[in-house]
This record gives sequence, C-alpha cells and structure tokens, in this order.
Amino acid sequence: MFAIVALLGVLVSAILLVRDSKKRSGKIAYGRILLAVGLTFFAAGSYAGRGYYSDPIDFLAGYAGMLTFLWFIILRPKTKAEDFFGNGVSLLKEGQIESALSAFNDGLALTNRNKEKGYLLYNAAICNVRLGKDDVAIRTLDQAVSALPKLKSKARKDRDFSQLQENEQFQSLLK
Repeated sequence: MFAIVALLGVLVSAILLVRDSKKRSGKIAYGRILLAVGLTFFAAGSYAGRGYYSDPIDFLAGYAGMLTFLWFIILRPKTKAEDFFGNGVSLLKEGQIESALSAFNDGLALTNRNKEKGYLLYNAAICNVRLGKDDVAIRTLDQAVSALPKLKSKARKDRDFSQLQENEQFQSLLK
C-alpha cells in the first residue's frame, strides 16, 4: 500500500512540476511539489500510525512527511512580489507578453512597497506597449513613476517606449 501511495505522490509531483514551471516562478512550483510529497508521506504515516506497517522506517517516513506537510501549510514563507516579477521578466524575454503582464499584475496584488510597485508597473507598461495598448501603457507608466520617480529617466531612454515618443501624454508624463 505504501508503494502505491508513494507512486501516486510522485506522479502528482511530476504533474505539478511540469504545469507550474511554465506558469509560476520556481519557488512556487517547488513549494507545491513539497506539498504533494508531504501529503504522500502524511498518508503513509497515517497508515503507519494505525499499525498497518510494522517497519519503523515506514513509520518514521510517514511522520516526517506529516511534519513537512504541516510546515508547508502553517509555516511556509509567503509568495513574494519578487517571485512574480522574476517570472514576468522571464516570460517577457520569451515573448509571452500576456503571461508576463499577468505575472506583473499578480505581483502588484502582493505588495504595498513603492519600489516593488514601481518596477512591476513599469514592466506592465512595457507589456501594454508591446500589445499595442498605448493608452493603457501610458496610464500604467504614470502609476509606476508616481510610485518610483527615478523610473522617469529610465523610461526616456528605454527602447520599449520609443513608439510613444511622439505621444503628447507620454511627453508630458516624462517632463
């Protein structure tokens, strides 16, 4: 029975790794794998605790898994905006603009710090420019500059905003 539960846990872990590695940052994907492995050993440990296993190794592995599971649920570090920022930048470099925009927006929901907000909004503005949403890009860039004023000089030089150079709103934003 332990072998079946362990095999199921490995299968779930592999599915989570493949699915999450493309959508989320590595820390989140590996955290979910840790959860699946913890659940696997927790299930095995619950059988061990009821006396279904006489082998002390199975018993200890089960309870170690239970502790791992409890750590993940109760004490695990929370996902940070930085994780979404890093993921968004990677997606942007790969040309997955809409996914990158989604990652930046998800990061915005996790932070109140102006520096993080500024960089997340700045990159969201770049995504909007690449998607042809110039008005949204300018509004987003305005929010980024409000959160982190030093981004104004960066935006003047950034090639991603070159198509907006003639736009009056863009010019007034960067004065």
